[in-house]
Amino acid sequence: MRPSSREEADLVAAWCRARGLRHTTLTWARSDPARKGGGTLTAAARQARYKLLCQACEQHGLDRVATAHTADDQAETVFMRLRRGGGQGMAGMPRERLIAAGPGPAIRLLRPLLGVRRARLRAYAKTHDLPFVDDPSNADPRYERVRVRALLGALEEQGLLTVAALCEVAEATALADRRGDGRDLVQAYLTAEGLHSDGSVYLPLHLPADGTALGVAPLARVIAALGSAPPRWADVPPPASIVAPLTLSGVQIEPDPNGKGLWVFREPAALLGRRDGSRPLVPQPLKAGQHVLFDRRFIVTAPPDTPPGASLCPLGQLVPPSIALSTSARRRLATLPVICVGERVSHLPEGTGPTVSQGFARWKDGLGFLHANSEYEAKPIMLERFADSVIRF
Repeated sequence: MRPSSREEADLVAAWCRARGLRHTTLTWARSDPARKGGGTLTAAARQARYKLLCQACEQHGLDRVATAHTADDQAETVFMRLRRGGGQGMAGMPRERLIAAGPGPAIRLLRPLLGVRRARLRAYAKTHDLPFVDDPSNADPRYERVRVRALLGALEEQGLLTVAALCEVAEATALADRRGDGRDLVQAYLTAEGLHSDGSVYLPLHLPADGTALGVAPLARVIAALGSAPPRWADVPPPASIVAPLTLSGVQIEPDPNGKGLWVFREPAALLGRRDGSRPLVPQPLKAGQHVLFDRRFIVTAPPDTPPGASLCPLGQLVPPSIALSTSARRRLATLPVICVGERVSHLPEGTGPTVSQGFARWKDGLGFLHANSEYEAKPIMLERFADSVIRF
């Protein structure tokens, strides 16, 4: 990202060698056209950084990685999320969480310095003669975090808002979140019966366990678990008020005709393409034994009998749009990952055969396009995302 980054990496490598410490430099070969100075580049770099760290942990047989995020980083994160409307994001960065590279094993991410001020860390490095480098981008006002850092510094000087106060907000929000917003009841219901094999979710307006009314917060979590990004909670309507289909954060919500619940599932257009020209998901070549994270919703394991030339794609790409989107059941199936050769389905996810057959039974060509006599493992990770237990990069 910066011409001097290689020199800085070499500095760290030399420091480690001098002390007999094992060291590896991880290099990101960026291919996307991210815009310099914009959020696109920052987000892409963050994703790549954590993915590389997870992959390195896998290669070296490690199960944890530590970062040097400070209290100042936490305060800046909370302030930036507050500017976007707050919500669950006000909990900031947790001291510990699980992360993974795609479908790989979970790695523990530790932030042991989250309670330490940046100035104190810098003073410690100077006192102990530890070399450090100031990233020039930390002074580049094109980056939002740099502008926020300057603003917080001015507010703290005036005694109007402190880093400590923002960190306390993060702790309080995280504590309130752990104490529950109906999540535990919804998670128990989803585990028992609410999550379907096609990846869709049926949410009753009143939970069967004790009749508790479904709230906005659990619905927002389900949307975040199935969609492309967490919604702003202010944009999520009360579940009981939803009387017509709507789309939010790449998720489609359709009220049950009986008025007792909601079907929530991945928006077909997010994978099949939109009328505005948004591109469909590109089928991914697949080989036997390969593990793939599909749409951040399924961990796919290609079976030993995966045919040559096979690809992984959403079922709706093999069906005319007028058919794929014609009924609620077909819309729910449209984003199901299937293994295909050309336009022929060779494998369906385990347990979905009857649902797919029933969904397309009345289509005259339904039996013609389905040639799947085999099933394969496609593990839904919706519950993992709902609980926010693992972030996959």
